[in-house]
Amino acid sequence: DSGDGYAVGSVWIDVTADKVYQCVDATEGAAVWKVFQPEDAELSALAGLTSAANKIPRFTGSGSADLLDFKDEDDMASDSATAVPSQQSVKAYVAAAAGGVNVLARENTITTVTNSTTETDCNSYTMPGGTLGTTGVLAIRAFGTFLNNRGGNTVVTFRIYLGATAVIAASYTIPDGVTAERSWMLDALISSVDSASVQEARMYVLVTTATSDAGTATASIGMLAGSNNATVNTGSNAAVKVTVQLNNADLTATVKCNGVVIEKL
Repeated sequence: DSGDGYAVGSVWIDVTADKVYQCVDATEGAAVWKVFQPEDAELSALAGLTSAANKIPRFTGSGSADLLDFKDEDDMASDSATAVPSQQSVKAYVAAAAGGVNVLARENTITTVTNSTTETDCNSYTMPGGTLGTTGVLAIRAFGTFLNNRGGNTVVTFRIYLGATAVIAASYTIPDGVTAERSWMLDALISSVDSASVQEARMYVLVTTATSDAGTATASIGMLAGSNNATVNTGSNAAVKVTVQLNNADLTATVKCNGVVIEKL
């Protein structure tokens, strides 16, 4: 330290440990010495690079390095063998390569409707404004089960909402005597028709009509709800949901919704 004649910038060589120190603070009794970093080929290679925005260093061999380009490029148009893409651009590229499928919502909470005629939501999802655009398509899939042992038929109605509008619906008459759970599944498409405020909807519902003693489906029937036009402004946030409704309130009439998936195609 300064009491021993050292000053900031003084160099001390430790010949025993083969290290070199330089004084950065000569305060008496509290001097600070920093060890010199020995010359290193890898560090020298990095030090020889000129940093710039969107550049990533890499080693090309022992003691040699260069810079790679960092790209945020959704279509990978540069087609480079060395550029590194961003996570966002990889996700966008893979989604486009897979046909543009983008899962917007997935819900697998079981919703049970029994002894009620109330229309009940199977899911809760709000689509951000502009998601559908003027040419986008939504694919909506839902599935569940039903029972009916009330001494007479009952009707279950499936609806799909866009915003506050039920854009399409289909009904199935459940016969009496369904004491073992049978399955239902719906598949629907809602497409923009050259406008964010005009849509066409189609829906297909498949229901099991018979089961074996082991509960395996042995017969089924499909119902095509056809097409329906709607005029919902999807430029603003809009709910997208599936609902179920029974027309009879009875403890032995039940419909369950076991899951809903909403995708943008």
